[in-house]
Amino acid sequence: MSSGTVVRQIMRHIVSIDSKAKAKDAARMMVEKRIGSLVANREGLPFGIVTERDLVERIVAQGADPSKVAVAEIMTAPLATIDASASLIDAARRMVEKQVKRLVVTENDKIIGIISQ
Repeated sequence: MSSGTVVRQIMRHIVSIDSKAKAKDAARMMVEKRIGSLVANREGLPFGIVTERDLVERIVAQGADPSKVAVAEIMTAPLATIDASASLIDAARRMVEKQVKRLVVTENDKIIGIISQ
């Protein structure tokens, strides 16, 4: 990968879920879509992110019932973002700084994708 590569070139499509949905629905959606995270929406707007790790740490390890816990209760908010034109080096720095493995990609303040470690 060249040093001139920007975030836009490696980002993937975002899949969303309502933050009121149950964790079980989030897990099922991740399995169906073969992805490791979902952007959680509140009143139709992106608000947080729920990951496989959130499901493991906050549902499975705690012995909680995933059909009774809302995505909003286990998601991480606010979203960590990066501009689509940023370099991959800047993205890596942002991930370290925010201590996250995924960044939501924005362009003109609109979410257009996601990148992960």
